[in-house]
Amino acid sequence: MYPGPLHGFNDKTAKVVLQLMEGYLDTGHVLVMDNWYNQLLLTRYLKSRCTDVLGTISRRRKGIPHAIKYLNPKQLERGVSVGRHCGDIALVAWKDVKLVTVLSTYHQHEMVPGRRAGQVVLKPTVVQEYNRYMGGVDLKDQKLSMFLLERKRNRKWYMKVFKMLLNTSLLNAFIIYLRNPMYRMYSHRQFRLKVAEGLLSRYPRVSSVPPRVPNQLQRLVLRLEPGNHFPIYTEADSRPGKKNRKQLRCVRCTALKKRVVVIVMCKLCQVPLCLGKCWEDYHTVENL
Repeated sequence: MYPGPLHGFNDKTAKVVLQLMEGYLDTGHVLVMDNWYNQLLLTRYLKSRCTDVLGTISRRRKGIPHAIKYLNPKQLERGVSVGRHCGDIALVAWKDVKLVTVLSTYHQHEMVPGRRAGQVVLKPTVVQEYNRYMGGVDLKDQKLSMFLLERKRNRKWYMKVFKMLLNTSLLNAFIIYLRNPMYRMYSHRQFRLKVAEGLLSRYPRVSSVPPRVPNQLQRLVLRLEPGNHFPIYTEADSRPGKKNRKQLRCVRCTALKKRVVVIVMCKLCQVPLCLGKCWEDYHTVENL
C-alpha cells in the first residue's frame, strides 16, 4: 500500500509492521514478532518510539554479531546459551532441540527454571516470555512439530500444500475437541489415531480388482478348465519390414527341453502351443 518509504524504511516486511502499528507507537506497548519480520534496524526504530520488541530473529539478518551468527548447533549441547548486548537490545541464542535465537529490548541474559517433557530445565527468560505471548503461527508449528505430514521429498508443490492444510485441519479439529469439557479423553496423538480409525471404518477400501492368484495356480485352473481353449494366431510382428506373425516357443516342448516355435496360441490360457499332442497334454494332464 506504500510504494515509497515508510518512516524511512523501504523493506517490505518492515513496512508491513509499521503499517500495522500505526496509532500504537509512542504509548509503551510491547510488540511480539517472529523471525519473518524481526530485524535489528526495525527494533532500534521501534524502541526509539517507546515500543519494546520481543521475538525470534533469523541469524542471517544484517547486523547479527559474529559470535551468534556463526554458531554451529551441532557443537553445542542442549541447554547452552550465548548472549550479546548492545544498549537496550539483548540477543540470546539457546540450544534446545534446535538453536533458537531470540531478541528483546527489555530483558537481560537471565535463566529461569522451566519444564520440558516433565523435567525441570533452565531456559532464558526471553524464551519463556516469547512462548507465553507468541501468536498462532508459531504455536501451530510447535504443536505440529511431532506430526509432520509434509516432507521435503515432495517434488510436487501442491502435494506439500495439501498435506500442510490437512495437518492444520486435524489440529483445528483437536482444538475444537478440547473446547468441550465433557470430552477430554484423548491426547493429540490418540485423537489422530481415532480420526484415522473412524475414517477407515466409514470409508473402507473398495477394490475393483479381484484378489491376485499366484501364477502357477492360476494357470493350473485355466488350463484344466473345460471351455474356450480355441487356437488363435499370435499377434503380428511389430518390427519394421516384418509382415509375419511373432514366432513363440511352445511351452510344452520347452518343458521337454525341445526347441519348437509356433504362431498359434490358446485363446483362454494365452500360451503358445503345438497343435496336436502338446495341445491335448497341456489341457488334460494335471502334473506336467
